[in-house]
Amino acid sequence: AVAALQISPDQLTRKVAKAFFSQRGIAPSKEAEPPLKPLFQLVCQLLSSSSSLTMALLRDSDLFDPDTFEDSSAVERASLLQQTLDRHITHALASNTATAGAGSGTVTLAGESSSSSSSSSSRPLSRTMEADLVEMAARLMLLSARTLPAALRKFWERLPRQRDRKFVAQLVSRSFSPPVARMEVAAAQAMLDDQQDEFPDIRATVVKRADLLVLMMQRDEHKMELQLTLPKEFPLLVANPKIPEKMVAIPVPRVKNWMRQAKPVLAGRHPCVIGRTMTTLAKSVSLYFDGVEDCPICYSLLHVATQTLPKKACPTCKKKFHNECLYRWWKSSAKTTCPLCNQPF
Repeated sequence: AVAALQISPDQLTRKVAKAFFSQRGIAPSKEAEPPLKPLFQLVCQLLSSSSSLTMALLRDSDLFDPDTFEDSSAVERASLLQQTLDRHITHALASNTATAGAGSGTVTLAGESSSSSSSSSSRPLSRTMEADLVEMAARLMLLSARTLPAALRKFWERLPRQRDRKFVAQLVSRSFSPPVARMEVAAAQAMLDDQQDEFPDIRATVVKRADLLVLMMQRDEHKMELQLTLPKEFPLLVANPKIPEKMVAIPVPRVKNWMRQAKPVLAGRHPCVIGRTMTTLAKSVSLYFDGVEDCPICYSLLHVATQTLPKKACPTCKKKFHNECLYRWWKSSAKTTCPLCNQPF
């Protein structure tokens, strides 16, 4: 787990991870498990350990009477343990600071959770080793969900037992998904503000409505909205683009293509996937009004990986393609002709 902490998000592929461990004399597993699996297992174990929670609970005299705990039923004990877990997670997240990444500044969680649990956080928490471990695990889980969503998602999907997957999903949806969603919204807005010069004619704002993340855009008198559906288990489950039924000033088929192209970005391994998607959509809307046409191969204005415009023009039909799309087309078709007019480049 200590060695895995030294891996950056760009080193999480199996090939690089295998080389990483071999250089340090660590034998890789035969199944080529993700390098962060030991860390995630340790965090989940700390957040589900009844013994650790019981020790922290017994030392928290403000919360309940230890004698009562000993005489309580299994259901009552489980409820008290859950209250303790929620209380320490809330305390950990309220005092934690995480960066939004991608040059979008810093997002702070301080005070965000205080309104929802002011009655419990107003009392001082017990400062036991067990409580510190629970809070450390909560901070690590938040950091993983924020900066390594794909790695955490893969760990969850590969859990062999259904009850383990259910526990992790419930834990994330109850305690970590809400603050991560708020941080994603703040980071997305910061990215839009930082890149405003790339779509100067568009005023873009990101807001959260229930389980929707809404990109609100305005250009002159035209007001537009594009939405992403946020599952309660986010980021274990990825956000999904919501295809609009109608769109002001832009043909719906073009918007549908843009939203479909956003899916691999939302499922990607990089942090701030919401911000990346929102900025790409805002740029696409601005480019549409500037008269730029979609690439005829991927039906998108900005390439999903390189964020470049279609610039490779056919000498015959004059249609422009992304370089990456065109080269991939030539490789798969074993020809170097235009995909539309079939004339040589």
